[in-house]
Amino acid sequence: MRHLVSALFLVLVAAPALATTVDFTTGAWDGANGMIAIPPIATTTFAVPDIEGSGVDVEATATVGFSLITNTVNGPPPAPPTTPATANGMGIISFIDTDRTEISDNEILTITFSQPVTITSILVSKLFTIASGKDTVDEEARWSFDGGPTQMFVANTVDPEGRHFLTFTGGANISAIDFFTQGGDHDYSLVSIGFVPEPTMLALLGTAGLFAAGTRKRERERGRS
Repeated sequence: MRHLVSALFLVLVAAPALATTVDFTTGAWDGANGMIAIPPIATTTFAVPDIEGSGVDVEATATVGFSLITNTVNGPPPAPPTTPATANGMGIISFIDTDRTEISDNEILTITFSQPVTITSILVSKLFTIASGKDTVDEEARWSFDGGPTQMFVANTVDPEGRHFLTFTGGANISAIDFFTQGGDHDYSLVSIGFVPEPTMLALLGTAGLFAAGTRKRERERGRS
């Protein structure tokens, strides 16, 4: 019995968590369109629960004096897009930069996870190079995991939508990501984030199962004596 319980414990702890993608161009995020923060309220937030059945809720927060979150095309937010192909991704309109639904000057888009995750990928769009003919600089995307050091990616391909797929080998035990720019003519949209839930809950289930089995065994032994 002891070996069986130990094996069960190992299976529970070692069971791989499923890779999950939160896609900000899907209809699940359409409710974010038009949400606005007016001082003294400094932020506006929209959340989607249980992404792809992962048990992880994901929340998007726009931080700027006046702002709304949008996942529609550039310009004032029209009706929600009907297909991902018409959407840039998640961005912000503010009174600082009213003509774009991207993350730009003095704007911060924070993505928060309801439990720690390992980040596996980030997909951005509208991050253009000079060579694309759509910008005067090679644009930069900047982000920070849990308020840590700033990380940066410089546009380096001529994609018609300025899409760049970034993969990560680290990025473990992350609860939030801040997306921002260095100012100037640098702006972009957030399309998706790939993540794997941390196995904390599995470990807790394994520990609880082992404890319960041990308790039952002791009770049976006391009953025989």
